[in-house]
Amino acid sequence: MNKIIEILTKLRVKELLGRPTFGSLLVKMDLEENNTWCDTFSTNGIHWYFNQDFIKTHKADMVMGMMYHSMLHL
Repeated sequence: MNKIIEILTKLRVKELLGRPTFGSLLVKMDLEENNTWCDTFSTNGIHWYFNQDFIKTHKADMVMGMMYHSMLHL
């Protein structure tokens, strides 16, 4: 498994256990790396698109904040 996907999966499970309502929305979507057009995070409600370079340069709380931000656009 890709190291970044492993980290994102652990973060999503942590949110599921701590905040079940939002966490359930986070874990239902598939993770998909996309460094072509995605600068940070994006979602279409089915996939989480992420930029691996963005993830590598930010701490876990910032990454989760960006995931929540993207999710709340749904």
